[in-house]
Amino acid sequence: MIYLDNAASTEPAPEVLDAVRAAAAELYANPASAHAGGAAAARALEKARADVAAALDVGPAELVFTSGGT
Repeated sequence: MIYLDNAASTEPAPEVLDAVRAAAAELYANPASAHAGGAAAARALEKARADVAAALDVGPAELVFTSGGT
């Protein structure tokens, strides 16, 4: 298992802040919703899962994204 929660002690990189800001502004819908906003959020979530999985050399199904750090 790889544990990546160091949010309490590490300043986010500027590109991470930019990505989070963009997602919060544009992809705020529930990805489980059937409407267009939810579908867009679901696509973004699956792309993020694929990108992180590729960076870690694992399968996307091996990743668990959580909603909080505590």
